[in-house]
Amino acid sequence: MQPGFVGVLPEAQIRELLAQYGLKSTLDTEIEAIQLDRAAGNIETAKQRFRELIELYPQNPKLAIAAVEFLIGIGSLESAEKLLAAVPSGSREYDAKVRTLRELMQWQHQAAQLGPETDLDQQYLQAAQLTLKGITNQHYLFY
Repeated sequence: MQPGFVGVLPEAQIRELLAQYGLKSTLDTEIEAIQLDRAAGNIETAKQRFRELIELYPQNPKLAIAAVEFLIGIGSLESAEKLLAAVPSGSREYDAKVRTLRELMQWQHQAAQLGPETDLDQQYLQAAQLTLKGITNQHYLFY
């Protein structure tokens, strides 16, 4: 028996099947191009491309999550929070990602509000900032 599509599958499984054959959606290709823009330091280009994609796919949670990760990475927490609030809840595939991003933003807010009173506080703050920088400078967390 040859592996392949048989019957109706959930969207995630269809995407996985297509990925096995090297097929990507236009959206996936665009998100990858934005990742390359960001890696090359073209932040404004990446922002503009995200805006354009969000206009084309306003209800797409995968796109919203990728955009939120980008915004967190460049320190635009307010914009990230607004966009994340628009992601519909109730999706097994995306709810955990949304929770994780909310917790990451909360941690960034807390780290930003810390005022180092001692050398140990200063070291903790530096470690937290380096950790956040490392997390958000990786290619997208969930993509």
